[in-house]
Amino acid sequence: MGYLVKNQGSGRRPIGTVVPSGTTANQSAIAESVEGTLRFNTSTTHLEFFDGTIYQELVSAGLVPIIVDPFVGDGIITVFTMSQAATVPEQLLVFVGGVYQAPTTYSVLNTDISFSEAPPDNAPISVIHNLGTIT
Repeated sequence: MGYLVKNQGSGRRPIGTVVPSGTTANQSAIAESVEGTLRFNTSTTHLEFFDGTIYQELVSAGLVPIIVDPFVGDGIITVFTMSQAATVPEQLLVFVGGVYQAPTTYSVLNTDISFSEAPPDNAPISVIHNLGTIT
């Protein structure tokens, strides 16, 4: 037998369907959650669903602006401060003198990018952010 979703609003104006809500702390115990459960998390202000193991946040896909941090090497400096934080080297595309740099040639920590060797004097450096990012 099916279930009926009824709009409890007054009048004829549609107001939408309200999903269950609660804080992160009062999520159902994982053992009690049913795969596919949808809820609004009032702690994070996002919709989330239970995937059978944990609650996953729903995100909206959209365009994110590409950001390029330009630097110039001097043959000495190995650490540059980026405008955006990164947690792993694979989140970036990096070019030194127009040559792509493999993620193994640099590391990132928050907004710092550290090269294993100082980029050459007067070499343009481009660090590209937000490729493959969603909002």
